[in-house]
Parts: sequence; C-alpha cells; structure tokens
Amino acid sequence: MILQGVEIEKKAPAVKHVIEKLIATCSSDSLMDLRDKAIILLAFSSGGRRRSELANFRVEDLEKVHNGYTIRMYHSKSDFSGIPKTFPVINSAGEALKEYLEAAGITTGPLFKYISRHGTVHDRLSGIGIHQIFKKRCQMAGLDEKLFGSRSLRSGFVTECINQGIGLHEIKKLTNHASFKSLEDYAIGVSVIDSPAAKIL
Repeated sequence: MILQGVEIEKKAPAVKHVIEKLIATCSSDSLMDLRDKAIILLAFSSGGRRRSELANFRVEDLEKVHNGYTIRMYHSKSDFSGIPKTFPVINSAGEALKEYLEAAGITTGPLFKYISRHGTVHDRLSGIGIHQIFKKRCQMAGLDEKLFGSRSLRSGFVTECINQGIGLHEIKKLTNHASFKSLEDYAIGVSVIDSPAAKIL
C-alpha cells in the first residue's frame, strides 16, 4: 500500500484461526493474560480497532448491554469530528473485557493499562505498548512476528468478514473506514472462488 508517496508494509491478516492461537496464549487468570485477551478480542471483533483507538478508550466510553458492552469512539485516524460512534464488544469479547475489568478493579479512566510483571496496575497503555503486546503474543503462539503487526487485527477482521460472505456495507459500519476503496485495501488473501457473488445462480 502506498500513501502520499510512502510505501506502507502490509502485514499478514490475523484471521479467526490466528486470533484463536493468540487467545490460547492468554490461558491463565493473571491480570496480564486477562488484559491481553480482552485487547485482542475487543480489537478484532469490534471492527479491527487501531492501536491508537484502543489506547484512547476509557471505562466511561462503555455501556452495558445484555451480551456484553457497546463502546463509544470519539476520534479516529479518518474522523476528528468528535461525534462519537458506537461499536459492539459482545459475546466472547464482552466476557473477556468484563473479566479483565473486574479482576483489575478498573472502574474509571483508561480502559487498558500497563501491568507490571508483579501484577501491579499502572497508567494507561500507549499505542506502542499495545503493539508490543501483540508482537509478544505472536511469539508465544509460534507465529512469525515479522509477518504480523497490530495492523494485522484490522486487516484480519476485514479479510475474515469477506471470506464469511459479509457485505462491505456491514463491514464498513464497524471498521469506520473513510471509503470502500480504503476498506478493500485491508482485504488480504481473499479468494474469489469462495465469493458468495459467484453463487447467485
């Protein structure tokens, strides 16, 4: 992908089976495992959130619903209007977020915080910190960390949705892409053979 003359290296998409491998590394009840599981699941299932978006989320942005939460996002890379957009954090992602918040005792302020190796909760995680967590979990899962980055969650969400036959309009509602062209740039390794459009007759 090339943006304003600068080539951006594409990372392999973290599709469903990759997410499952990453989550398998978060199997203990330690605060660090609970937090990392919540980050990965929320980032993926709410629309492939960018690391900067994850770093800016606050507890106050959450609203409980029957199968998890909704979360409000006020700013993104392509939208600085300040008008909040709401995304779902439900089912397994909602359960993981609830377990993390309750275990860490977080009731206000930044959603995702730095946790020391001794289990002490500190200030909010930065976008770089979230990227490092993703790379570490890739290593633990036996994945080639050079092929994957935090951007993989976004491209993985788009790619998985398309492979499952979900339309671009529905995907765009969650990814918050500025255009369909920029959305399609995140679809990596999508097979045209499996396209539902090829089976309309």
